[in-house]
Amino acid sequence: MTVTSADCFLIISNLELHLLALSHLNMINPQRVNKQFVMRSLSPMYACMFVYMFVLMLYPYQRVLTYEAYLTREVIFYPEFCARWVWKNVFFINALHYIGVFFREDKMYQLRAKNFFSEQSMKSHYLIKMSFYIAMVMLVMTLLICYTLDEQLYTELNIVRILLYIIMGAIFIQYPLIFKEIEPLLYSQQNKEEIAATIAADPDEMSAEWKEIRQKIVEEKKYLVPHITMPDMALFYGVTRSTFSSMINQNEHMNFNQFINKLRIEEAKKIMDADPSTKLIVVGNMVGYTEQSNFTRNFKNVTGMSPREYLEKKGR
Repeated sequence: MTVTSADCFLIISNLELHLLALSHLNMINPQRVNKQFVMRSLSPMYACMFVYMFVLMLYPYQRVLTYEAYLTREVIFYPEFCARWVWKNVFFINALHYIGVFFREDKMYQLRAKNFFSEQSMKSHYLIKMSFYIAMVMLVMTLLICYTLDEQLYTELNIVRILLYIIMGAIFIQYPLIFKEIEPLLYSQQNKEEIAATIAADPDEMSAEWKEIRQKIVEEKKYLVPHITMPDMALFYGVTRSTFSSMINQNEHMNFNQFINKLRIEEAKKIMDADPSTKLIVVGNMVGYTEQSNFTRNFKNVTGMSPREYLEKKGR
């Protein structure tokens, strides 16, 4: 049995697909990438690899070794060609599966983040998605190479792939800092008993309790604490995380992130009205924002205008 460079590339490409996909999924939901998920995802690749190698052992002389032979119709009856064709299509289906899973998990991540953080920097999220988009471009190139045996295309696309790997490496180097920021969200767990208790709670009773808690929040201004999270605030006011989340959703009709930002922007407007000469970066810091871009973006989301436009409208 002779294993060609095309065979090696097909094997390496499959391993590359799973490595890139699983590593990116692990960035946004490490609990999803468990032993069962990994084994279930890898099993089609191992099955195709076994069948392909078995066919090569049985039919060692019926090989498609040149691009010209690939273009002829005669080779479609070769067992090796059929086995490779099936493997390539399984590779394609696996790629589509991973893309679907990533976007679904990414959507859930964004929903969890909005109901967890008071101030979430979008930079970390953009970097993870950018890295995933680069990985998808690389997979497209891999598919082009796998579906053809054109040596010139193989060389040209691999040069581009090397450059993309360098860019992806630069993003991965920053992941420890990204992980430090999102770690509380990734590994937060809601107790099943807490969730059940929240579902069974009387809405009127919860509404009355929320009025008291909301008054304390406004008076004590805990929302001004930078990077405060929903579990932190729920613990401070003596309720479970799931109960606190339900209180905000049912009574304020918004998530935790929106609620905190609304309170912060109202506080910022008071500061700006009282002293228009205060620098905007100082105002942002005073109401709990550590990044000016977050302050400006959330101010516009709440009021429909930027902080500078707000001051100009007030004629100051």
